Amino acid sequence: MLKKAYGKRCHGKKGCVRVAKEFSLKVAQTSKMSTADENVERLVREIVRADRRITIDVIAFELGISHGSVHSILHDDLNMHRIRLHMIPKMLSPEQKEKCQTQCYHSGTPLILPT
Repeated sequence: MLKKAYGKRCHGKKGCVRVAKEFSLKVAQTSKMSTADENVERLVREIVRADRRITIDVIAFELGISHGSVHSILHDDLNMHRIRLHMIPKMLSPEQKEKCQTQCYHSGTPLILPT
């Protein structure tokens, strides 16, 4: 159909499908560029280590990236989450989780832990 409309120099159906796939792959790669950058991860890690009570919005403002990108870096790449007011690594042993839950239960503050 395309060759009838545009002549011999037009791509065929297979060529159009191939170009569309390449384009969608390039778009997907560029959209992840800010979260995949190791320098951004390093900066986020340093900011959180300096002040564990900092919010995602403040980090996003300081680095000039989106809230979602910072959230993805913290939760997916750095494997950190918020307990009470502090960002901490998820790598807690079952004993450490139980101790933290007990302390929060006795202090009356809510606790969010990974399952």
